Amino acid sequence: MTDNLETHTDTGEREIARVRGVAARKSHSIRFSDAEWLAIQERAEENDMMPGEYVRHAALSLGAGAVGAVPAELSPALVRLIGQTFRAAYFISTVKHNEMLRDGRGAEIDDTIKQGRLAQAEIMKGG
Repeated sequence: MTDNLETHTDTGEREIARVRGVAARKSHSIRFSDAEWLAIQERAEENDMMPGEYVRHAALSLGAGAVGAVPAELSPALVRLIGQTFRAAYFISTVKHNEMLRDGRGAEIDDTIKQGRLAQAEIMKGG
């Protein structure tokens, strides 16, 4: 990290980078009715964001002409779940791969891999 960045973990276990110095964020006052603030808090929670972070993203997206949903970042819990899922899928596919090789089904494995790569290439080019 640069000298202007520091990180810490908030109570939601998200690592947050804070910028010090010239580029540091500063507090600015903005007023909301109680109903508006409640709606902001609810939308922020749905997007796994803090209310201020949600307001900042929404305002900057609107200013850039990108009206719509605020993109949510993946929570640490979801990142861990994705990692565990991939490890389990890798384990299961390795066991099955070995079984198929033992049973003389190598050509079927090769065809499955080929089809997967073709599908991946199609997705990567936007299809």
